[in-house]
Amino acid sequence: RATPQKLFDELDAEFHFTLDVAASKENAKCVNYCDLEHSGLERSWVNEVVWCNPPYSNLPAWVAKAHGETMARAIVMLIPANRTEQPFWQAYIEPYRDGGGRLVTQYLKGRTRFVKDGATMGSPNFASVLLVWSRDSSTAVLTSRMQMESSGASHSGASS
Repeated sequence: RATPQKLFDELDAEFHFTLDVAASKENAKCVNYCDLEHSGLERSWVNEVVWCNPPYSNLPAWVAKAHGETMARAIVMLIPANRTEQPFWQAYIEPYRDGGGRLVTQYLKGRTRFVKDGATMGSPNFASVLLVWSRDSSTAVLTSRMQMESSGASHSGASS
């Protein structure tokens, strides 16, 4: 399951990512990336601007890692928006989000159509949310570009 290229390009234009921490050689969005062999969960994210579309099978570990990486310049993570009742959401997101701190949430309109083996997949049964952690809370605000028409529904393209 890879990030649609259009969605990534819009975010990259704003954040200028330096590291994709949950990728494979086939779907990496950044020149510097972590894969199964070199786990993004084990590597430091200090001074990086991180893109993360984590494996949904291990969301708690990825969210906990992002929450703890306070020296990353910024971290942008794409996860399903239907996990707000989960313990990881309640521990690492809900108490810190959207209160002028270093975590901003942006719910995407529509449903993000991911890519698999180069082909756009069908519409998932969930919407997506971007989690943006930033050292400087003023840079954690997403531009109006992300409020565009059916962001999630219209995003189709290539990998990560």
